This record gives sequence, C-alpha cells and structure tokens, in this order.
Amino acid sequence: MQPIFEAVAVLAALLLVLRASIRRGQDTLRLRGGIVLQNLVTGVLTGVAAAVLVRDASGRAMAGASTAPASTTGVYGDLAAATLWVLPILGALLGGLAGHEIFGALWRRFLRLGPASARAWLRRIQFFLCGAALVFLIRRLLY
Repeated sequence: MQPIFEAVAVLAALLLVLRASIRRGQDTLRLRGGIVLQNLVTGVLTGVAAAVLVRDASGRAMAGASTAPASTTGVYGDLAAATLWVLPILGALLGGLAGHEIFGALWRRFLRLGPASARAWLRRIQFFLCGAALVFLIRRLLY
C-alpha cells in the first residue's frame, strides 16, 4: 500500500502545480527569468529544508516511543511511512510553488509601487533564505 500512497501524493502535488501554473491574469506584470528563478530556488530550498526538519522531528518522536501504537500498523502505518518518504519531494514542489507565488507577488508590487531599497531588501532576504536552507541541508547531509 505504501507505493500507492506515495504515487497518489506525488500526483496530487503535480496537479496542484499544474493548476497554479495555468492561472494567468491579464494585467499582471511579467517578471524576467532571473527573478523567477530566484523565487523558485528560494522556495524549493526552503521547502526541502522545512520538510527534512519535519521528517527528522517526526522520526525522533517515533523513535522515542517505547511501544508502537495501534495507529502505526496496517493502512495508517503505510500512509505515515509514505508521507515521511515523500515529504522532501512534496516540500520541494510546494515550496517552489509558494516561493514563486509569494515572492512573485512581492516583486510585482515592488516593481510597480516600491522604491529601489525595498527591492534590494527583498533580494537580500531571498539570498539569506537560500543560504540558510543550503547550509542546513549540507550540514544535515554531512553530519
């Protein structure tokens, strides 16, 4: 059952990404490729780092339990294992989508109405988030 749950989770996430990518307003300001790439990379790295952090925390919580509860066996156990296995992939997909949407909206607003200092601070915040997530992931892989 676990592979079925994994496949359904990935397909649901891909359908969500497809649905969000189809929506396009008529009067929206189009962003250039570098800004879009920066938004996506920030979202993906932050999403993967958050997913790995959640997976590690849930793994420690499950390891701390002395006896296995009834909910970790059977179908629910397969669903929990599938969720933990697919969590970094879902974090990357949903983080990239959220980064594109959230940071894209901020960039559009700052390009229309905001001063140059606001755009510079947004760029710094995005680079800081990318750097922090990258450092966390590299430390997690090496230690």
